[in-house]
Amino acid sequence: MPEIATAAGVRIPKIGCGTYPLRGSQCAEIVAEALRVGFRHIDTAQGYDNEDAVGEGAIGVSNFVIANLEESIRVSPEPISVAQFEYHPYLDQARLLAAVRRYNLAITAYCPVALGKVASDPRLAAIGRKHGKSACQATLRWLVQQEDVIAIPKTSKPEHLLENLDVFDFRLTDAEMDQISRMAVPNSRLINEPQWVPHWD
Repeated sequence: MPEIATAAGVRIPKIGCGTYPLRGSQCAEIVAEALRVGFRHIDTAQGYDNEDAVGEGAIGVSNFVIANLEESIRVSPEPISVAQFEYHPYLDQARLLAAVRRYNLAITAYCPVALGKVASDPRLAAIGRKHGKSACQATLRWLVQQEDVIAIPKTSKPEHLLENLDVFDFRLTDAEMDQISRMAVPNSRLINEPQWVPHWD
């Protein structure tokens, strides 16, 4: 079973199934298979245009900069438990992580394997091999091993669902965690679609 993050009294599995940009029957089939193999956290948003296929979802915010996050916490009639944003080894999110943790929120990392780029990274592959895992699994482990960080890797291939879920039977060393954390490089943001872009922190 996946490890659990707890925020605002809500228990959330630390590996979820991403669904963007899946729609219609393909989305429904992937979600059904994800639930069958053990996923209990399914990502969705109104902007994905797939909520009917996914079902109803938990309270959180997505793509908020620090000012938006603080305002939403101030005005929300219900506790906010999760902040979702792009987070992978190549993108330094230290400022946003610190802000989110000040409010004791869980963090949902989307694009956790950098749109598949980590799969061909020899540094991540080497770390994965030490644990009998792939580069993607090493990356997901790096994320979920951090306090209250959740990862939602998206796949359109059912055979990858079990691989994404199979990251809870090993631990990275402190040195490996630090090595991955130091991989961030400038201009590595992958999601900059016009309708979602704020002035990033």
